[in-house]
Amino acid sequence: MRYTHPTLATLSAVFCCAPALVADEKITFDQHVAPILRQHCQACHSQDDASGGLALDDYNATLAGGAGGEVLASADVGGSRLWKLVNHEEQPYMPPGGEKIPGDQLKILQQWIEGGLLKDAGSKPKPSAKPAIAAVATDNSGKPVGEPAMPTGLYRQPVVTADHAGPAPSLAASRWAPVVAVPWQRQVSFYHTDTHQLLGIVPYVDGVPQVVRFSRDGSLLLVAGGRHAKLGNAALYDVKSGARLATIGDELDIVLAADISPDKLMVAIGGPKKKVRVYRVADGEQAYQLGKHTDWITALAFSPDGKLIATGDRATGLRTWDAAAGNERNDLRGHSGAITSVAWRADSSVLASTSEDGSVRLWDAAGNSIKSFEAHGGGAMSAAFASDGRIVTAGRDKKVKLWKPDGGHLADLTQLNDIALAAVFTHNGEQVIASDYTGEVRVVGVEDKQTNATLAPNPPTIDDRLAAAAQAVQAHSQTLVEAKQNNDAAQQAVEQGESAHADYQQKLAAAKEAAERQSAKLADQDQSLTAAKAYADASLKAFEAAQKQFATAEKQLASFREEQDADPPTEGDAEASDEAAARLAELEAAYSDASGAVAKQEAESQRARQQADAAARSQQAAKNRSDEANNQLAAVEQLQAGLPNLERLRATKAESDAAAKQAAEQGTRLASEQKELAAELEAFSQAMARLTDEAQQRAASQTEVAQSLGAAQAVRQAAAEAAEAKAQSVAQTKARLDEIKQQLRSLQAEQRELSAALKSSDERLAEIAEQMSEAERQSQIAESQVRDFTAAEAMRKAYAEAQE
Repeated sequence: MRYTHPTLATLSAVFCCAPALVADEKITFDQHVAPILRQHCQACHSQDDASGGLALDDYNATLAGGAGGEVLASADVGGSRLWKLVNHEEQPYMPPGGEKIPGDQLKILQQWIEGGLLKDAGSKPKPSAKPAIAAVATDNSGKPVGEPAMPTGLYRQPVVTADHAGPAPSLAASRWAPVVAVPWQRQVSFYHTDTHQLLGIVPYVDGVPQVVRFSRDGSLLLVAGGRHAKLGNAALYDVKSGARLATIGDELDIVLAADISPDKLMVAIGGPKKKVRVYRVADGEQAYQLGKHTDWITALAFSPDGKLIATGDRATGLRTWDAAAGNERNDLRGHSGAITSVAWRADSSVLASTSEDGSVRLWDAAGNSIKSFEAHGGGAMSAAFASDGRIVTAGRDKKVKLWKPDGGHLADLTQLNDIALAAVFTHNGEQVIASDYTGEVRVVGVEDKQTNATLAPNPPTIDDRLAAAAQAVQAHSQTLVEAKQNNDAAQQAVEQGESAHADYQQKLAAAKEAAERQSAKLADQDQSLTAAKAYADASLKAFEAAQKQFATAEKQLASFREEQDADPPTEGDAEASDEAAARLAELEAAYSDASGAVAKQEAESQRARQQADAAARSQQAAKNRSDEANNQLAAVEQLQAGLPNLERLRATKAESDAAAKQAAEQGTRLASEQKELAAELEAFSQAMARLTDEAQQRAASQTEVAQSLGAAQAVRQAAAEAAEAKAQSVAQTKARLDEIKQQLRSLQAEQRELSAALKSSDERLAEIAEQMSEAERQSQIAESQVRDFTAAEAMRKAYAEAQE
């Protein structure tokens, strides 16, 4: 079994501490601790008188604890209640009613606990129950308190790359943050599920990842896999930094199924060896083994509440076990094909299993079958729950499907290019990430079922991306030129259009003014013509009336003359002659007046007619001018149809402005990306040299501290030997006490001085040991990072050489 220690700066707070060294000897119960307990504690806590059920006069009884449970935790001083009592950190203080145990004795107790609670020099340290990775405070749903973990500052340099990706058998999405893990050969890529940008790459140089899983709080990523028929393991990575915290297991074949418990205390792995091995993360030791499967382990998962673990194999076997101790709980029978995946609902009350038989089965925590439904023809490959209970599945029919919490079909989300291997919900349940046998990883919207992006399992190297960015910047410069030309042309078109519209409006206004003016003149002429015609008609009627009066007068005159000719007055009748003459004169005067009136009215009528004719001519001329003005207005109005569409031109200009702005922003972004990639490449190149240098410096420091430690140990040994010699001398002197009292006092004084020197030597030794421990820890950090970087760089070079 191989166990790699963490590489984070906070390791000392979360992993088992190495025991402090006291010379070369081990701190044991029998030799060092029992005398201290006998002196201070066994009066109240012996097997004969075990106050509170706690007996401290026997090793096993001490480890067993008392009525309140165990009082010691291996390698965890802060978790050992006995230490808190004797160090007066917790009441009731021990020993009761007195001072604390002397500091040098407390130091021995502390070192004994940190060293693993050894019984004697031949004992092995007790396994630590202390979490290897500090548990994160969570609420009932498992959500971490504070900001969920997101990758920050990770390098985006792949270990290997290729033009074509192979199968992506597993995907993992954080339950709390917009990040998804996409595995490929020798590496796992982190992508942002909202922006779809590459966030970083962590190397898994051990082989091909088969399983990726986020811890329930999203702070860790488990990567499991290896190389077929050669090795298999599971690695734990810190999501924020990308640091590899631990390597669990040392299988002889690849790991095909793995998971990390919700409290992050255990990791379970399984594969072709037909067994599930569960390891403690604290020390990497195996906690227990599940051995009832008869074929390859193909699926496993801890329940979200941490109480159960579900496992499946290639021979239809499906079981649940007690996660704490590994006792079998249920044998779930019903599938007729290999188990391909298992997944728990967030409340741990429902287990979903998929099988090569094409079905999805839902089980309750007690192992009872709830529902079974046919999901994918040819085989169902994976199932995953959303936080609201919806289920997404992937299968050999290339389809990714969405199901109700009760198993009712909701929708076919997408069809991939080949066998759909895995599908998971993003943190908010709004998208599904799905992968297929060709390596395509597709991001699909749950509501609109549209493909939002594809994520590359094999992203290009920083060099390739930098070259592509440079080409993009170069190509985009022409885009910027074209965008400016288009924008200038659009601006010119708008200006020309606005000018044409202004000219048209000017012509239209002039034509309307002319038409209105001519129309007014025509109205005046119409009025004049009407008046002239009325006057002509009136003159004609007056003329005709005069003619009638003339005819009457003429007729009366002729008739009177005829009457006078026929019957003239009697000659000599003067009165009758006078009357006839008067009557004739009257008629002749009337005739003359009528004749004059006729002549006058005739002249007047002719003048009126002439005026009417002139008015008619003027009116016709005005009408012609009005018609011409109206025709000109109509002609101008017809020009409108030929005018450019100003609204469209302005819309085109707005689009051109937006395109130019977008092109400028894209140019800025491309230049920024190019700069960032260049900086990232430089930082990546420097990181290897820096880490190597740091490792060498720490190695040198470790050697120096080791030399100091050796010197201090030699001093202490000499002091111890001198003290022992003086102690023997004191004993001999006591036998001759009466003879050499003065010599005894001198020797006792010298002994006290040597004891003080020995104590000083112990303190210096402890200080140097602490420095040594810190140097070793920092060296492990650097060595782990150097190892990952070196292995990844070697693989990159080998791949590059193979391509030449």
